[in-house]
Amino acid sequence: MANQCRETHRARWASVLRFADPPEAETRAGDTAAIIDLVNELRRLPPHIRLALVLRYYLDLPFEEVASISRCSADAAKSRVRRGIESLKTTLTLQES
Repeated sequence: MANQCRETHRARWASVLRFADPPEAETRAGDTAAIIDLVNELRRLPPHIRLALVLRYYLDLPFEEVASISRCSADAAKSRVRRGIESLKTTLTLQES
């Protein structure tokens, strides 16, 4: 394991991929309110749907990993994510009106 880490560190990509700190994004009052609304609506979702959405979009995991963590099939994970998105669209659109 130690040798593998050393080899990875010596590899070309380790020297090429040096990232600086990302610039801090300026937030506007409207953005902050939208984020708060989104977080509140996420909290209202059933836990299994919220988990699928967070794993898929916040952690950027593929559906196979979402399914593995959620202990369901990949199709069920896709369905949960789709239901969560539809629920968020509906509730957030109603709030904007």
